[in-house]
Amino acid sequence: MEKRSRLGLNAILLASVAALRGSMDQLGQLRMPMERLASLEEPMTRVAELGSLFNRPWLLAIAGLVALTAWGAVTFVAVRLAIVSAARVARAS
Repeated sequence: MEKRSRLGLNAILLASVAALRGSMDQLGQLRMPMERLASLEEPMTRVAELGSLFNRPWLLAIAGLVALTAWGAVTFVAVRLAIVSAARVARAS
C-alpha cells in the first residue's frame, strides 16, 4: 500500500512539474526584454541625477548664468576677432 501511495505521489509531482512547462517557456521568453531593460539602468541613473538639479532652483539658475556668461564670452571674442581681422584687411587695401 505504501509503495502504491508513493507511486501516486510521484505521478502527481511529475504532472505538476509537467504543468509548469508552459509557464516556464513564457518566463524564458521574457529573458531578452529583461536584459534590455537592465541595460538601461546606467542611462536612467544619469537622467535621475540630472533631475536632482530641479530640486535646487538656485543651483539651476547659477548654472544657467554660467552658461550664458560662457556663451557671451565666446561670442564677444569671435566678434572682436572678426572686427580686428576686417580692420587689417581694410588697412592693407
